[in-house]
Amino acid sequence: MKYAERITFDAEQCGGRPCIRHYRLRVKDVLDMLASGVGEKEILEDYSFLEPEDIRACLEFAAEPANYGWAIGDGRNLPPAASHRLGLVEFSRLESKS
Repeated sequence: MKYAERITFDAEQCGGRPCIRHYRLRVKDVLDMLASGVGEKEILEDYSFLEPEDIRACLEFAAEPANYGWAIGDGRNLPPAASHRLGLVEFSRLESKS
């Protein structure tokens, strides 16, 4: 499946964040529900306009960045919160000692 058919971007909707088929439901909202343990069936019941393919498109969209390498370095290329959250500060200290 190509998520581009189901994931839409509109500067006038949800601050330009990725949404599902121009609805005001962000990809992040669906991913957060899945991550918290809400099942696909329950999501589809709660959001009657959603289709199973929409949920798979969200997962495909979220998985895409994992297909590329990360240039971690010392974490200076990431915002401080992301560096700490990913443990890059500790990683950079270890890396610099070797």
